[in-house]
Amino acid sequence: MHTKTPRAAMPAHAITLSLTIMLSLAMAALLALSLGLFILAGHEVHLHAQRWQQQLDRIEAARQAGETAVTLEPVPSRSRYTMSIPLEQEPDLWPNRTLSRWFGLDIHGSAGPK
Repeated sequence: MHTKTPRAAMPAHAITLSLTIMLSLAMAALLALSLGLFILAGHEVHLHAQRWQQQLDRIEAARQAGETAVTLEPVPSRSRYTMSIPLEQEPDLWPNRTLSRWFGLDIHGSAGPK
């Protein structure tokens, strides 16, 4: 008759070490994912700021050329970390009125898609 030799139980410190390693790996993966999302969000915010800077450059160029009005394209938000500010065709509506007062010329939004 063949009898099985009982298998030795894993020591408690080995179980604790295994769980610690697994937890450390899970935390490292979560940190890497969070860092990746942070970098992606930062890139989206940077692109949005660049698009608005282009609009501000157009306003400044119009001002320096002595123009009294400028028409701007909308800068849509493409991420959850920025917001779209719709520019209206009428300079008396917000936010056009605020921009007009700040820059000293009428700001119009284009009739294009928002």
